[in-house]
Formats: sequence, structure tokens, C-alpha cells
Amino acid sequence: MKLFQRFVPLFLFLTLLYQSSSGMAQEVSGKKMFRFSSFGTLALTRGGDDNLGFRGDLDRESLFDGDWSFVPDSVLGLQMDMQFGDRLGGAVQFVGKDRAEDSLKNSLEWAFLRYRLSPDWTIRAGRMGTDLFMLSDYRNVGFAYLWTRPPPEFYTPLAFANRDGVDAIWSSHLGKGTLRAKLAINTSQSTISVADTLIDLELKMSVGATISWETEHWQLKFSASENEFGQEGNYFPGTAPLADALLQASVIWPEATAISERLKINKPKIQYYAVGASYIANPWHIQSEISYFASDMEVYPPSVNGYFSVGYQVGSVTPFILGAFIEPTKQRKVLPESPVLTPAPIITEQLAFLRQTTQTVFDSTRIGQRSVSTGLRWDLRYNLALKAQWDHSWIDGYSGGLWDIRSVPDTNQEIDTFSVNLNFVFR
Repeated sequence: MKLFQRFVPLFLFLTLLYQSSSGMAQEVSGKKMFRFSSFGTLALTRGGDDNLGFRGDLDRESLFDGDWSFVPDSVLGLQMDMQFGDRLGGAVQFVGKDRAEDSLKNSLEWAFLRYRLSPDWTIRAGRMGTDLFMLSDYRNVGFAYLWTRPPPEFYTPLAFANRDGVDAIWSSHLGKGTLRAKLAINTSQSTISVADTLIDLELKMSVGATISWETEHWQLKFSASENEFGQEGNYFPGTAPLADALLQASVIWPEATAISERLKINKPKIQYYAVGASYIANPWHIQSEISYFASDMEVYPPSVNGYFSVGYQVGSVTPFILGAFIEPTKQRKVLPESPVLTPAPIITEQLAFLRQTTQTVFDSTRIGQRSVSTGLRWDLRYNLALKAQWDHSWIDGYSGGLWDIRSVPDTNQEIDTFSVNLNFVFR
């Protein structure tokens, strides 16, 4: 919250600076060398209950107790596009929002240079958005899509919003549209909150490829990536103290050694595949994506997720309905019971507590959920939109990993989330 409060005056200052200097920008070949733009979402959200805290992303602060708050979904963004000639350019983007760990480094979403080798080939280097889904370039720009937020069932589990590295892009005309192919090699870091504990995640190496085809009304996209977590052979971030306690207990609880091994990053590679399609032609707005996430780590379990959205525009108002889901592909594993030591009941209780704590770690990251949402978007101006949305979510027992969990729910839950957003863009 403190970073977000500091970002507001900075945003206002830079916006005024941009408006006062936009007519004096240097030009290269008749084009502006620097072009500033901004975007934002002023969002009032009501969600969560006394146990499950609502959050739009794993790295964001949570909302409990069904309270109303501007914190979970509000965003302010500043972007500077640069052009240093016909071939060389780049972009820098800052996004201010409340995060689990606030820092200016985390607020730097983009910072890359782009070089056009030929009309068909472009290379980029630096920090760029994670390009594995259809909203990659404008996930934070609420004005660019119908809903108050991207569907959490699809977008939240991917904990790395941006990557540091290089990519190569090839594009060509195909039929009435443009065909693009991209190969990217990068790394990433992210701080997320699990069961009220901050966890630092690191991607040591990620190799991804995307193929897309886009026309005036259609967009099709396929993505695939292989991602390798850092610290292979070490315990998953945040679990080392728990693993040490298990090893100490193995003297009287032999199964504890094997349980501690399940907390390690022994198979650090995960795969991600996604396919998406959208059709936008007045009055229809139709979009869908589905993905498969493969992992052998029990604290980062595999899943299938997706959504389908339909909107119908009437004048300046577009009502919409959205269905989304995420399902784990492996059964929940229950840890073996700890031993009962009749002569030492206190130790028995300690072992039972250790087992339950470990089980909670595995259950806190497991996700199984379905949601139905309905709402409307009202375009007030060419750069200003008002949205309202209601979400009803069904959360499986021991599968509330999309939420900030105070205690793991052992039964199925249902939660409503309400949100009203004002979205804007300035160019």
C-alpha cells in the first residue's frame, strides 16, 4: 500500500510533465523519438471471507471478510515508447499496484530495446511481459478487455508476470491476416504469498515459443514453454525449516525422511501449453483460452484451466457472461499418520502437529475451482470505461490455492465477489 500511495503523486507529476512537453519531443525522420502514454484502473472490490482472501494475482495483497476496498484491483501505469531511427526502438513501463512485496524493481514491468533486422524479423532484449496468453501485452490495461480483471482461474496461477531475456519475432502476411512466430529465452523472479508467508520464486531458465494469426476480427494463438526452477535439489522456497524439523523427527518417525524429500525441487522443469481464440466484430465479443500446466513438484501441482466469454454490445454498453475453471490433474495426496507414542503423549502431539503443518503446505498450493461471472461495460468516452461485475466461485476442499488462505478449507466453499471499475487510457 505504501508503494501505491507513493506512486500516485509520481504518476500525476509525470502525466503533467508529458502534457506540457508533448509538443517539444525530439523527432527522428518526422516521428517522435519519445512517446508517453498512461493507463489505470480505479477499482472498488468486495470479496473474500474470514478464511479465504480474494486476490487477482498471487503477488498481490489480499481482501478478507467480505469488505469493500480499492486495494486489490486498482492499477496505475506509465509507459514510454522510444524510437531512435527506422530500426532501433524500445519501451519502458512502470505499473503501480499493491503487491505482496512492494518495490520499484517489481513495478518495472517492461524495459527493453527492439531492433528490426528486416521487414520480417525483429529481436528484443531486456524485461518484457510473459507472452504465453492472449492478454500478454495488456494484462494490466483494464480498458483493453471487457471484464473487471482477467479470469483468475486462467491468469493467476502463472506467477511470473514478466521475464528478463531475449526474443526473436518473425511476421508475415497470411491470407487476410498477419502470422507471427516468436522464440524467447529468459529468466524471471517473483514474490508470492502462500498461507500468509512470502515465498521467492526463481525461474533459472525459460524457453518459450508462440504462434499467432490475427485479422481485423479474429485472433488465434498457441504457446508452449519449458521452465526450469532455480535451486535444484534444494527445498522449495520457504519450506527449509519444516524439512529440518521432519529430518529431526525421522529418528522416531521413519516416514518423515521421505516426506521431507517431497518438499525438494528434485524435478525443477515444468511445461506450459496454451491455445486461445477471439472474435470481435460489433456487436459480438467472444474469447476463450485453455491451458495445461505440467509439473512433478508437489508444492507446484499440475492443472488444466480455461475460460469462455461472450459479450454483446448495445450502443455504448456491452453486457457479458464469463465461465472459468481450473482443475488439478493429480489426486490429493494424504501424508502417512505420525506414530502414537503412548509413554510420551507430548511428543505424539508434536509429531501430529508437524504432520498437519506439512500437509497444510501441500494443500495450500493445490487449486480446484470453477466460477461464473456476469457484468457489463459502459464506454463513457473513447478512452474511459465503467465496468461492473459479479463472480460466483465454487472452491473444492483442500484446493483453495487461488486465495490467500488463513486455514486450509476441508470442505467445498462458495464465495461471491463484486467489483466496480473505472478504466482509462491517455496517449
